[in-house]
Amino acid sequence: MKPLKLQVRNVIVHRDNSDIAAGNNDDGHVDSSQTPPPPLSVSFDLHSGEIIGIKGKTGVGKTRLLRRLARLDYDREENSDCLLSPSNNMMSLNGINCSEMYAPKWRRDICLVSQDRMNFSIDSNISTPRKFHQYLLSLDTQQQEKLKHSQYQEEEHQLFSSPEQIASQWNLPSDAFDKSWSTLSGGEAQRASLAIAMSLQPQVLLLDEPTSACDEETTIICLNSSFSWG
Repeated sequence: MKPLKLQVRNVIVHRDNSDIAAGNNDDGHVDSSQTPPPPLSVSFDLHSGEIIGIKGKTGVGKTRLLRRLARLDYDREENSDCLLSPSNNMMSLNGINCSEMYAPKWRRDICLVSQDRMNFSIDSNISTPRKFHQYLLSLDTQQQEKLKHSQYQEEEHQLFSSPEQIASQWNLPSDAFDKSWSTLSGGEAQRASLAIAMSLQPQVLLLDEPTSACDEETTIICLNSSFSWG
């Protein structure tokens, strides 16, 4: 059996009425008087090289679950810059409990790619895909060492592919990485985001409809690359 990569036990995902409005109300009307749905309790094992799909109606809580797995959603008593509280330490990566890892490190190793467009135009430091990628690298001193040997330095032996190299397989020109996020089309922004995430070589890649704005042919190419990644 392949090594156990991610173990999840009884992770609780809380939902509210806004989560079920689109999925459970046929006429599209949001009834704020509805009783919020019960929280989800999720458990699974993910082994190296495995792919797990999450299926369910709109509003069932799929996105919230992925954000929970990536430690992007917290209970009120939690601090995103600190270790998880004991009540939420039911996840482990490569045998290391998430209560023993700081959130930035966890997010670096378990990377979520959302369908939503990046909106960093107001911050000149991360206003383009290239600047955002370089910013992420700067957060990890080990990754900075890798960068010295990456394609940016045109070394013969590359430790990982650049976002441009990955996205070139998806017909995204390299100059797209120097354009503002706000000027990219939905499909271009999604491809840039996915390429950046893959280039960082996380331990686990969480995908939340990352190609929803792409055409069918491009979606197939992107997903095939993602499924063969790592």
